[in-house]
This record gives sequence, structure tokens and C-alpha cells, in this order.
Amino acid sequence: MTKKTFAIWLLAAATLAVYLTMIFWTLPYISSEAGGLWVFDLRSTGYTHTEAVAFLTALSDAGREMYRTTQFYLDAVFPPLLGLLVIVLAFKLSRHTTLSLWVYAHVFNLTMIAAVAGCVFDWLENAAVQDMLVRVPATVTELAVDQASFWTQLKAGSVTISFLCLIVLAIARFIKRDRRQA
Repeated sequence: MTKKTFAIWLLAAATLAVYLTMIFWTLPYISSEAGGLWVFDLRSTGYTHTEAVAFLTALSDAGREMYRTTQFYLDAVFPPLLGLLVIVLAFKLSRHTTLSLWVYAHVFNLTMIAAVAGCVFDWLENAAVQDMLVRVPATVTELAVDQASFWTQLKAGSVTISFLCLIVLAIARFIKRDRRQA
């Protein structure tokens, strides 16, 4: 195994470790501390003011503390890890592709832009959610919820686009490999 391959596997393992920690520990804990309501981060289609206030009202002090600390720290590290992993995989997959140069350039560039945008939107979402978590639920404004929800939706859309682009690059790469073997 080369140093580059080892580094990619290490990046993938770190990204997966943070993701699994959030999915199997912090996010379920926070959700359970809010009476089973989904946390903001997992509502990819957004949320209304009423839904946000209901979540914040139901959220226990322990759940709020977990969201403001452990989950916040994990979710500050996860976006750049995921973005970097997507970019590295895009480079790796695009080395030998069947896509025309024009299509390849657009898919590759879109992958890079979406990966970076997803990271930035996730951080903006985190900041907006933190702002809501420190307020008394009744004082959270519709504007604050609309902004947080907007960042959540943009994050989800950007990550989806980056993954779809990776799938296109992977399919093109495997078609090229199968043609060479045939």
C-alpha cells in the first residue's frame, strides 16, 4: 500500500468515525432528549418556526448541552473531513475516465464546488443552530429559524450534488476499466 493510498484510507476512516459517532451516539441522544423529535441537522428539507420552537421546547437541558458542545465539536470537524474526502476521491476517480473532456471538467468542477459549499453551509447551519440553542424557545424569531433552515437545505443539497458527481465519476472510471479488460 502506497503512502497516498494509506492517507486516503486514513482520511476515510476518520470521516467515518466522526460520522458514526454522531449517527449512533450524539444525534440519537439529542433526539431522545427532545421526545424523539429529529435534530435540525437531519431535517434535510428544512423546518418551520413552529417545528423549531417545538423541538427547542421539548429539548431537555442535558440534550441542549450535548447539542451545544459534543455535537457542535463533532459537526465542526465532520464537514471539512467529508469535503476533503470527496475532493480526494474525485481526483482519484477522474484519473482515467471515459467522459469527454468537457463533461469531465464540468462534473469534476461541480464536485469540488459542491464539496466546499457543503462544508461552508454546514458551518453556517451550525452557527445558526447554536444561536437558537442559547435562546429561550419563545424568543427564537422566524427569521432565525428561516436562516438556519435555509443553511440546512443548502448543506443537504450540496452534499447530495457532490455524491451524485462522485457516482458519475466512479461509473465512468469503471466503464473505462471494463473496456480495457475486454
